Amino acid sequence: MIKEIDSMKNLQNEVGRNARLVGRILDRLREKGKLNEGVPLENGGLIKIELNHIANETVKEHFLETANDNRILAVALNLFHEEQKKENPMPVILVSKDVIMRVKADTLGIPSQDYLSDKIKNYDALYTGFITVFVHPSTIDSFYTEKHLPKSQVPELKEAIDIYPNQFVIFKDSFGSNKSAVARYNKYTDSFEHLYSPESVWDVSPRNVQQRQTQILKM
Repeated sequence: MIKEIDSMKNLQNEVGRNARLVGRILDRLREKGKLNEGVPLENGGLIKIELNHIANETVKEHFLETANDNRILAVALNLFHEEQKKENPMPVILVSKDVIMRVKADTLGIPSQDYLSDKIKNYDALYTGFITVFVHPSTIDSFYTEKHLPKSQVPELKEAIDIYPNQFVIFKDSFGSNKSAVARYNKYTDSFEHLYSPESVWDVSPRNVQQRQTQILKM
């Protein structure tokens, strides 16, 4: 709702930033058409600021409070009833991340869905920021001694394995011992550099490679 977005635009947090972003997007869309009539989107959809279906008498029969969520439900319900009277009704679906909102919609007989575009289908395909390479233990010993390791001295890294600048690499003993090392790839020197453990902050120290990686990046 425009009123709700307007009430959040001055907040100095992520909610406020998102509200201001939505406002700028809507302002740019005004150049393409009238928002109260509907403006076509590049993905084939239509965005419209609904003004003709805001009456909430029907919703009040079920939910007495005049909360913003109930006003949104009222618009969806009125649109739903209007479409059902047509010979070829268009589907009216309420899309919301709010579980309770979807439950309310179901209670009123309105089809509802969660957002689908923010779902991660394949977690294995996500970029972790580091890779694990099993090497000879002498390679790990040399790395700890020299504090760096030329990429050319790691035969286990085949040409097919892409190493990105500043990517973290975990070297592990290929013979199965607990010996390991964490390095960061320097593109300019084409070598792996030792990660010097930063001092703890307020006696809080990283407990695993992921936390150590994040702490190094923030320095």
